[in-house]
Amino acid sequence: MIVLKPLQILLKNGVILLIAFMFLIAISNLLHTFIHEKILKKQKEYEFILSHELKMSETGELISVIAHQLKQPINSSMLILSNVLNLKKSGELSDDELYESINLCIKSNQMMDKTVESFRKFYKFDDEIKTFDLRTSILSLSNILHTTFSRYNINLKMDNFDIELRNNESFLQQVLLVLLQNSKDALKTKKSDKLIEIKANVVYNNVEIMICDNGSGVKYPKNIFLKYKKSTKKDGSGIGLYLSKLIAQNKLSGDLELFSPKNPTIFKLSIKQNLDIA
Repeated sequence: MIVLKPLQILLKNGVILLIAFMFLIAISNLLHTFIHEKILKKQKEYEFILSHELKMSETGELISVIAHQLKQPINSSMLILSNVLNLKKSGELSDDELYESINLCIKSNQMMDKTVESFRKFYKFDDEIKTFDLRTSILSLSNILHTTFSRYNINLKMDNFDIELRNNESFLQQVLLVLLQNSKDALKTKKSDKLIEIKANVVYNNVEIMICDNGSGVKYPKNIFLKYKKSTKKDGSGIGLYLSKLIAQNKLSGDLELFSPKNPTIFKLSIKQNLDIA
């Protein structure tokens, strides 16, 4: 009896300690789950801010672009309608001329609709992973930049690649926009022979996209990805490259690097072709 009593006390204390330990484990798991959910929530908020911060870095210039792209078809339509009105007043308007003028107005409005739709899709925050054609996606982006490239006589050349991706198209277009805008800034002061080339190929489960230009080059290649900075857009000096690299790594499962600083300047964007494949 004397021996059993300490054993009973020891067993009782052991059970209490076991229950307390299990309780602590349960509390620890709950805290871990709570903190993990908070981190995921903050991460999603960060990604949302990251996406819009990158878009806003280019917003001012893109608003100017859309204004120019809309102005031309609006002016054309007004000129056509004014001409139709004058011909009608003078009694010189034939049916063929009327139909031709109406068709020209319709084409002008379709051009405006296409421009607005391109901008709407670009500025719509879309975190969805989907299947899309790379060349078609880049062509859609080039429609937005067409006017500003034409203004500076910049020739955009794209290889005839046929690559299907399952990734985040919205984030990809944001990164490509920054790279194309930087190339444009590096070329706009050049007098002639202004060329931007886009090349792409598949390497295993990765797609490598090369943005090449024959502009002024990158002055400080070691510093362009080091920190978040908004430049003055002089000589293509790295607008949004810090954010672009983060997006390439965190959202596209890839990376962004400066492949060649000059003669020509080449940025290489590597992204996963299919995010569903581990």
